[in-house]
Order: sequence, then structure tokens, then C-alpha cells
Amino acid sequence: MQVDEKRACPSCGGDNPATAAFCWRCYAPLGQAAATPTRAGVAAPARMPAAPSFPPPPVAGPPPSVPAPSRSSGISWGVRLAVGALAALVGYFGVQAVFGGGPSLPDTLAGTPRMTSQAAKDFEKQMADQGKRNDLKIAAAAYGAGTTPDFMVMLIQGSSLESTDQMFDQFVQGMSSSGASIDSAGGDSGQRGSTEYRCVPVSTTSVTAAACMWRDETNVGIVLKLNGGVADTRDLLFTAHDAVV
Repeated sequence: MQVDEKRACPSCGGDNPATAAFCWRCYAPLGQAAATPTRAGVAAPARMPAAPSFPPPPVAGPPPSVPAPSRSSGISWGVRLAVGALAALVGYFGVQAVFGGGPSLPDTLAGTPRMTSQAAKDFEKQMADQGKRNDLKIAAAAYGAGTTPDFMVMLIQGSSLESTDQMFDQFVQGMSSSGASIDSAGGDSGQRGSTEYRCVPVSTTSVTAAACMWRDETNVGIVLKLNGGVADTRDLLFTAHDAVV
């Protein structure tokens, strides 16, 4: 019985036919193939296709670094908290939109001008875009005389079937998910006319602040005050509420 001749690959040791020009396992070239006898007994070199060319495997390395949010604008802390808070309110409770022109915020609030820096404009647009993605109308503004806001206000036009306590719990949870520490024991809650409000101290690694939320028949409002306490943030909330309602 005739036994097919084999040749071992010098790279991986794989068995290959004697006429193979490259290894079937690792594609390493095997050099000049052995002669293939013909019926007439005349040896002819086997003409096998050249070994396919493969690119070298990628070299493993550290994952690309993600730059940390810039704090040069002095507004990034509020944006992060606001995004977390609004995402929790809008995403979990599906506040229903109210038809009309939408909410608006004044150019001056509590004697403080509305910021017009690019960072402040980006914040306003980011909040409005978040509303559009959820069929809501959301207005937002940062107020301050320098590059760092004194306070930020967000206004959602709509209503919800959830209780104010349930909404505030999600509001706080949203800020917590953004990396803030919440002092629930130092909070304040109450009602002013038909408007219910909740306030709580908030802190990050570099900022001490306070956050308040109000809820009435047509709006859900949020005030974040930098370097503020609960009492003065609550008073600011009333000023903002009266200015937009």
C-alpha cells in the first residue's frame, strides 16, 4: 500500500503533504516543494500558490484615555448634577408635555445676570435637547457675574401623576448617580400656596451647594446654588418660581 509522504513544518510542526509550499496550519512557507513524479517518470516541480499575506496582529496597549471634563468654565459641576437630576425625573416619571410656547427664564434673576458664555449656552442647549428627546419643553439658565455661576435654574413644563416625594426621591437619586453627596438630614420641605418644594444640601469633592425642587400644576422647577445653604436656596427658589409662573 502506498503511503503519502509528509513533511513537518519547521515553524509549528504541523504535518503537510510533501508537495505543499506552505503550512496548512500556520501558513509558514515550506521552501522548495518536493518533486512530483509524473506518469512518464519525469519529475516536475509542484507549483503551489504563494502563502497568503496576513497583517501582523495588533499590539495590545492601554485603552485610550478619556479626558476629564474641563472645569475651566466653572460650570461643569452644575451641568453634571443637572443632567443626573433631569434624567432621573424625565426618564423615570415621564412628565407629560404641555402644549404652547414653552417655558422661559428671565435675563436677570434675584439681581444676578444670566450668563452668556459659551459654556452657559452649551448648558442651555444640552438641557433643551434632553427635553426634546423626551417630548418635553425644558428651559435652563446659569446666573452669575463671572465664569462661575452663582446658581442654575431648570424649568420643565409639564405635570406628573407621581407624588412630589416620589419625584424628589428620584431627583436626589439622579444627583447621587452623578457623584454628589446628599445630606438628607439637612433637608427642608414644605408648601407655599399650591406649590410644593423640597431642598437638600449637596456636595462634591470641590463644591458645597444646595439643590431645591418645586412642583405645581404646570411646572417642575430646579434650583442649584453654588456655595449656598438650604434656607437661601429655598428663598431663591421662590423668587425663580414667581418670575416664571
